[in-house]
This record gives sequence, C-alpha cells and structure tokens, in this order.
Amino acid sequence: MKFIPLFDKVLVKPASDTDRKTQGGLYIPNSNQVKITSGMVVAVGSDCLLVMRGDAVMLSPYKTSVEVDLEGEKFLVVPEKEILGIVKDNTDEN
Repeated sequence: MKFIPLFDKVLVKPASDTDRKTQGGLYIPNSNQVKITSGMVVAVGSDCLLVMRGDAVMLSPYKTSVEVDLEGEKFLVVPEKEILGIVKDNTDEN
C-alpha cells in the first residue's frame, strides 16, 4: 500500500523504543522520557518546503499528529510546522 500525504502533511516512521537509551547503554523508562518524538520522513505532501523523504526529524511534544497503521506498521501523519528540526550527523555541512 502506498500512502501519499496531502498538502503540508508529512508521514513519519517513529523511532523505536530500542533507540531510547543513554550513551552508556542504559534504557530510559517511559515515565522519565521527554515526550519529543524522533523519526524518519517516509513521504511528504506537495506543499512541504523544508523536509524531504529520508530526513531524520524531531517532532514537537505538543503535536497534532495522527497515528496511522499501514500494513501492520505504526506511522505518524504530522503537519510540517510541527517538525522541530532535521537531525543531521556531524559530517553534513549544514
């Protein structure tokens, strides 16, 4: 199944809970985690200007996202304005 977001909507695959651990390898309990969600952009609507497919992003904890289930996997549909920023590794220039 293919999902194409409309207008300024972005389809994001949230990072799994296994990604929520400290650099020392300790897992952070859900009750102590900041509710900022990170994930990977899977698809973007035609009005999106700043994010592209494949970008790693951080989402606002006060988001108006909608959780959808596509072929057994959980995704978030988020307005582009709810994305806090694009996460890049240190080798990227910008």
